[in-house]
Amino acid sequence: MEGEFKAVEENNISEIESMIFRGFDVNKQDDRGNSILHKAVERDSHLEVLMTLLANGADVNLENKDGKTPVALAIKNGSDEMVRKLFELEQLIHYDDSDRNCLLHVLFRDRLVTKSLMEALKEIGVDVCVENKYRCTPLHTAAGGYHKAVNQLTHFLDTFHMPDFLVQNTDGNTFLHLFFKCSRMEKKDIDFMRSLVRGEFKNVPKGLMARLLNSRNNLGNTPFHLLSYMPFDPSEIFEDERDFYGLEIMRMCLTAGADINMTNNLSETPVHLFVQNTLDYDWSKYFDKALLFFQENGLDLNSKNINGFPPIFQCPNPESVALLLEMKVDLDSRDNFGRTLLMTVFNYDVAPDRTTVEQVIQKCSNINASDKNGNTALHYAIWREVSSDVIRTFKENGAQNKADDAGNLPCHIAEQLQNEELFKIVCECGEDVHSCRPSFLYPEDKIDYTELMQENVDKLQAVRNRMNLTSSDALGQLLHIPGEGIASFNDGEGKLIKQNVECLVRDICHKISERERAFSNCVIQSGSVSENTKIEPPNEFDFVCLLEEFGHLCEVDDNINRTGFVNLRLKHGIRESMASDVNRKNLMWFFDSKGRLDVKGVRFKFTKLLNEVLHEESTWKYQNMCYSPWTEDRMKTEATEPVCQFSVDWIGCRFKFLHIKIDLAPACKINDWIPENIDHYKFSGNGHSENYMFLFQSDESPTDRFVANLRVSSLLAERRLMQSLTETERFGYICAKILSTSAVCPEVAVQSKTLEEDEYIGSYILKNCLFHVMHEDETNGIHNSRSDIREVVIRIFRMLIVFAEQCYLPVYFLPFIDAFSFAKGTSLRGGNRRDCMNRIILAKVILFILGDSQEFTPLQDMKEQLRHTRSHEDDASDSFSTLSSHSDSDLTMSDSESIN
Repeated sequence: MEGEFKAVEENNISEIESMIFRGFDVNKQDDRGNSILHKAVERDSHLEVLMTLLANGADVNLENKDGKTPVALAIKNGSDEMVRKLFELEQLIHYDDSDRNCLLHVLFRDRLVTKSLMEALKEIGVDVCVENKYRCTPLHTAAGGYHKAVNQLTHFLDTFHMPDFLVQNTDGNTFLHLFFKCSRMEKKDIDFMRSLVRGEFKNVPKGLMARLLNSRNNLGNTPFHLLSYMPFDPSEIFEDERDFYGLEIMRMCLTAGADINMTNNLSETPVHLFVQNTLDYDWSKYFDKALLFFQENGLDLNSKNINGFPPIFQCPNPESVALLLEMKVDLDSRDNFGRTLLMTVFNYDVAPDRTTVEQVIQKCSNINASDKNGNTALHYAIWREVSSDVIRTFKENGAQNKADDAGNLPCHIAEQLQNEELFKIVCECGEDVHSCRPSFLYPEDKIDYTELMQENVDKLQAVRNRMNLTSSDALGQLLHIPGEGIASFNDGEGKLIKQNVECLVRDICHKISERERAFSNCVIQSGSVSENTKIEPPNEFDFVCLLEEFGHLCEVDDNINRTGFVNLRLKHGIRESMASDVNRKNLMWFFDSKGRLDVKGVRFKFTKLLNEVLHEESTWKYQNMCYSPWTEDRMKTEATEPVCQFSVDWIGCRFKFLHIKIDLAPACKINDWIPENIDHYKFSGNGHSENYMFLFQSDESPTDRFVANLRVSSLLAERRLMQSLTETERFGYICAKILSTSAVCPEVAVQSKTLEEDEYIGSYILKNCLFHVMHEDETNGIHNSRSDIREVVIRIFRMLIVFAEQCYLPVYFLPFIDAFSFAKGTSLRGGNRRDCMNRIILAKVILFILGDSQEFTPLQDMKEQLRHTRSHEDDASDSFSTLSSHSDSDLTMSDSESIN
């Protein structure tokens, strides 16, 4: 294409027209993927050249091998003159953007736009009021430009006139919301805000500021809320003694009419958000200045949110509490659950030290006050398992050994938690209260692997002797360990928690469908609760929100790839009917011109709706359950995660304070679809096509979000198989889970690193090992081999070692997926080998405790063996060979274990 490129470089318009007349394809690409339009943009060609190419069908959306389109090259790398030419020819440009952005949106998103370029665009007559599919104008895009925001906003507001500077996007955010959300609170931000509140920008009248500052987004937050949440750059606060710029900007906002006591949908004032944010950053250096500022400017420090929490109840670190104690706060205030400050200080991430507790005790009027469940502050302190110094402080200050409404004394809580140290401090009971001597079988044992390599297993032998788990009857007792055994949902508080969580999730999903009719759904409970294998405490629940419309409209574009993802597209001929269907019209937003599903767009919309529902007051109507104050900031909503995760807090009698994580996976399902490349796993009977669904979890797609895939999930098949287990198999699996927790399994140190059992041996890994054990027996014609709990547990961990030695555990129903990498959320080759070595070590320790003899190999020998093991990334097709070492079958399930 040298001749064609040369004509462009020389701006030879007659030669270009002649080429096109002779049939030259203007979208032909060279070996680097560049078209003639790419070259024209790169060479800053004349306006006539660009016009000729565009008029003859040059595609502005054509990507080269670097993933760049001609538009991207022009906007990111081109001169101001090149950009000006592009906008002069905008009517000829058919720009295809998944967010329905126009060129002006892209310009402010991807380029630092100069004042002179804006003036040139104004002369051309660009439309600055145009909105994308999220109702964002170019002003919104300019305001959300992080380090570019101030410069671009300054030029924008001085150059362009908009009829409505209060315009809100689909999240309800004005440009000022986005500016405060993205700003770093530097010196130039003060200069910008000073000009804005004084009305110095010719297109933004001063009288507009009060309305702008008090406008509320969909969560009810004003720009001032967002400013209070992040009033300065946390990455720079320790670099120097510079001015507290955030407070200066707040002062300007208040002068301009911001309402400091305005509340959001959850009745939170700006100070609630400010106090919450101290969770992630140590802001004690500026915290007192900020609180004094709020108080001096009339903010009510005793204002309560919908849970009845004043700001002091949400302080997550001791410094925050100590400072607020000196302010004019009501120290006898109680929340909706009857809790006092002395109770709530034990509920957050950083446990208070003795000094903080003493300060609170001195300020509060009644150390022995009870909440609505009869819990005292001492109950909460024991529940949190604080240091012995803190408990002694309670005793020294007159804390009584009162019982809660269920009759539990603080010492009963310590016994339940297997905390012998705290039990001895608080227990004042005689033998008539405790029916037998409390048994503390699971202290924190620590074992260094070097001792085991030297065949010095005395310490591990002592653990085995004390735990005495070498029989099925003894193992069965694990199921009833207080706080660690199998969770009961049949009665009591466990049943109430389950009912409330299920009602909450169904209510949330119903509200999502009400806000967006295209997201009509049904809810499926998944995870260990649905399988009846959950262990204590009941603090994790899993659900699938099945978005039904996408299952009706889509078909699989290609078969499942070996990483477990597929593409979906619109069914043939359905686009026309969607355009005329009121209920389905909005769904068009989630498909490109080729009919491909925008996986990340669906996920983005779903998480936005979820967040809005979580911030709706009517959502929180449950007696013992409340909104977790950091839900918005700590929600896991990334498109590469399989679930959206949020949290609620349970305040009860048995479970004093339980932080409950809820995983909600948006998904869709296409009837009668079965993966073509899993012929080894056949289901007998009917209904095998009902075992698979697609999670809106995309893989790592570099540029085009419409090529992002959906993860195939065998969740339904796994749940059916788990529900078909015998009681012995189910109890054996539960025991394996309990043995893999840090509360039971001794700590093992490997090269000075303490291995966390939960990090290496999760329930999904154990579940797949159990499936492979069952399959091995079936293919070998062995029956009744799993009638003993101990045998089931031992075989699960032996199977784990077999697969860990090969660095690959096939997901039972999708064997080309590595359960080790899936469980860790990574596929790093070296990291997987190290993880597998640690899994082998922990599994051998557990087997030894169960009375199964083990040889502890030197680390170097283990590393050498694993180094020669090809991992999942080396050759995923070899995964099937991992099964041949212990099975000669074609991996077919029998009728006795079919999924019905």
